[in-house]
Amino acid sequence: MPWYDLVLLVLASFRLTHLLVFDVITEPLRRPLLGRPFIGTLISCYWCTGIWVSAGLVAGLAFWPSVVRWILLVLAVAGAQSFLESRLDRE
Repeated sequence: MPWYDLVLLVLASFRLTHLLVFDVITEPLRRPLLGRPFIGTLISCYWCTGIWVSAGLVAGLAFWPSVVRWILLVLAVAGAQSFLESRLDRE
């Protein structure tokens, strides 16, 4: 795997996991799932969700690289931006 695909995967999985677990925009999707034992735990646990998001993105890149690479790129740019913003916001 080329290094740039790995970088895209790391940043994209960071952003997508954060989007699913914490962001306000996905709260309406999370709320009905939180009461369910397995799914509720999965969607509220950053580490748990991160494993499945990462597996999905890696599988997507393996099976549909031309489409998934564009999705990874968008998520990776957003992930890098949010990471930088959180670091700058601390100052």
